[in-house]
Amino acid sequence: MKSLIGAAVLAGVVLLPACSSSGTSNERAGATPAASNGRDLPAQDLNKGECGLFLWSVSGDPAFIFFSQAGTQDARAMIGGTEHPLDLVGASGDVFGQFQVDQRWASPQTGHMIDLSVQPGEDVIAGQSIPTGRMKLTDSAGWETIIPVSGMVGCQEDVPGGPDTAP
Repeated sequence: MKSLIGAAVLAGVVLLPACSSSGTSNERAGATPAASNGRDLPAQDLNKGECGLFLWSVSGDPAFIFFSQAGTQDARAMIGGTEHPLDLVGASGDVFGQFQVDQRWASPQTGHMIDLSVQPGEDVIAGQSIPTGRMKLTDSAGWETIIPVSGMVGCQEDVPGGPDTAP
C-alpha cells in the first residue's frame, strides 16, 4: 500500500510543476483540458498560489480519477471511462488544505452522485497526502460503486531559487 501512496504522491508532485497557465481561473473555467486517455483525467492547471485535490483509484492499476480546485464549487471526475464535470452539493467534516474531508458532488450530465470521504495524511512539499479515501458513485438507478482512493492536496507555489526568482 505504501508504494501506491508513494506513486500517487510522486505523480502529484510530477503533475504540479508541469501544470502552469498564464490565464486566470475565470479564463480557464470554460477551457477544455487536454483529451483524456479514457482511464485518467488529463493534467490539470494550477496558477501560483492555487491548490487542488488530486485523487487516484488504488484498486488495480492506479488511475487519476478526480480533481477539484480549492475555492471553486466544481470538480472533474472519470465516470465510465469519460471525463465529467461535477457540481458541489455539500461538504462537511474537518478542514484540511482548503477542503473538507466529506464532500458530495453531482454530475449534471449523467445524474450520478459522488460521495467522497478522505483521510488527511502527512504534510508534503506544497501540500498534504491523502493515504486513504473512498469515493461512492451512485448512478441514476440507485446502483452504488465504491472506489478506494488515495492522493494529495497540492499547491502551485513559488519555489525559492526557482525560475521566478530574480538573481
